Amino acid sequence: MKAVFVSKFGAPETLEVRSVPDPVAGHGQIRIRVKAAGLNFADCMARMGIYPGAPPAPFIPGLECAGLVDSAGPGVSPDWLGRRVVAPTWFGGYAEALLTTPEDVLPIPEGKSFEQGAALAVTYLTALHGLHYLANLQEGDWVLIHTAAGGVGTAAVQLALLRKAGVIGTASASKHAFLREMGVQHTIDYRTQDFEVEVAKLT
Repeated sequence: MKAVFVSKFGAPETLEVRSVPDPVAGHGQIRIRVKAAGLNFADCMARMGIYPGAPPAPFIPGLECAGLVDSAGPGVSPDWLGRRVVAPTWFGGYAEALLTTPEDVLPIPEGKSFEQGAALAVTYLTALHGLHYLANLQEGDWVLIHTAAGGVGTAAVQLALLRKAGVIGTASASKHAFLREMGVQHTIDYRTQDFEVEVAKLT
């Protein structure tokens, strides 16, 4: 298979396509034939050598991907074969195939593409963890979401609105219309306004 490697830390030019053997699914593992992979800020930081916990170079970047299960190791039901799944990964997503476990994938809903699936894991799981598991956001609460028009910010806005919480979002003024279209009740221009003062006024 082919895979993208961070050959050494630095600019995008350090990325290198290499041919490596296909991974073989071991006990309890499935192999995903990757159809799409997400690109996140964390991948860029890892490529530059400044992401905490990233492996030493050379390594295969990629923290999320989507594809088809094409192999199931011993101990895994053959029913997994052919399933369309999203796989959050700890690197390794920029390859034509990777190994994971059935417990660590999510099904891609009918009608959704591999590209849509590959863009889901990092942003939405980050937002879900922050809002629901750390902040315990409840219906009727108000939440301040910084850089609300970014990837994780957009996910957080959508999840907060699904929980029927009120949302205050910070972003540059050019993105305020987009945030209001999503349903953000109050927007703050972090470049020209003191968000602490504005939030105090609103609440």
